[in-house]
Amino acid sequence: MPSRKLPYASVATFSIMRRDNYAYVDKTAIIHKMLNDYRIVFFARPRRFGKSLTCSTLESIFKGQRELFKGLAIDSLPWDWKEYPVLHISLTGANYSTGASAVAEKINRVIDEQATQYGIAIPQGGISNRFAALMNLLYEAKGEICVIIDEYDKPLLETLGEPAHDEIKNELKSFYEVLKGCDKYLKFVFITGITKFAQVSMFSGLNQPKDISFELDCSELCGIAQTELEFFLNRK
Repeated sequence: MPSRKLPYASVATFSIMRRDNYAYVDKTAIIHKMLNDYRIVFFARPRRFGKSLTCSTLESIFKGQRELFKGLAIDSLPWDWKEYPVLHISLTGANYSTGASAVAEKINRVIDEQATQYGIAIPQGGISNRFAALMNLLYEAKGEICVIIDEYDKPLLETLGEPAHDEIKNELKSFYEVLKGCDKYLKFVFITGITKFAQVSMFSGLNQPKDISFELDCSELCGIAQTELEFFLNRK
């Protein structure tokens, strides 16, 4: 078997890492415990800590891609490997200085991509109404949904101290309210960011996610410890 490649910071897609023989530090036992213990989760870590890779790993698990997990911990743990519809929303890769319109443009683009992927036609309108329509139609067609939101706070951090900040906060708050209204459709929700904006009630419209950022059982969900580095990167 050829030597495994070292992943660069730009490689954050689990399926690519596994199919292209990149070294992967196995976090799937921790992920498995999280999936059994919680349903709506918030997890904060600094940039370049592996949050996006964790989101991608969750997406592969919920899409039932068991072949990618051969030899990893979760493959020998009880899991049904049923395929669920996954809505993976990343708020990176956009300039939010223009305010709520930039947020709407970014989220509408993601909604269109997800709707196309699942063959669902979504009417035009505000992001909250379109997201609700996507959730409703997807649940009717496919059943319970996994929602993954990566870097939820990027628009807020990018506009701190600027006039656009408050309008972005309000736009995102109404967007997250959709998840509360669609609670019965949800299999699992995973929200990541750098910080939790507790003082602005960002998640008040959503049933408060369980903040596992400081839970001991989940402390090693992201990042690489010295022992992990030595063990996993030396494996053939």
